[in-house]
Amino acid sequence: MNIFEWTTSTALSPANLNEMQNIINDNITNSINETKAELQFEAGTTVKTVGSGSDSVQLFTLTELRALFNAPTATSTNFFAIINNGDGLSNGKHFESCTWVNNVLYVTWSGSLSASASTRINYLIFYIP
Repeated sequence: MNIFEWTTSTALSPANLNEMQNIINDNITNSINETKAELQFEAGTTVKTVGSGSDSVQLFTLTELRALFNAPTATSTNFFAIINNGDGLSNGKHFESCTWVNNVLYVTWSGSLSASASTRINYLIFYIP
């Protein structure tokens, strides 16, 4: 029985409820497996030299991510990034997030640097087709 065939007149017996639960579980499992099959990710770390007065630094370009994930038609909406400051002694700024500007993915932080600094960025990039 398809879950959408249930009506208010369907008897709510334990067997029917069990069948409905199995259908829902199967649908959720299938959806998760399909997403897992499509989802790709890349983790790494990189060091960037950041100039005095900067409040962000380029992490990747769209072209670089397309090559990394072999996704020539991907757009910025296909990528999601999790980042953190990999060396707070070198750049003590709190990383806030990433933002896309003109097909470049930037790491941003609160405030601006008072002097040039090497900045280690740990990242996890997800590609979702």
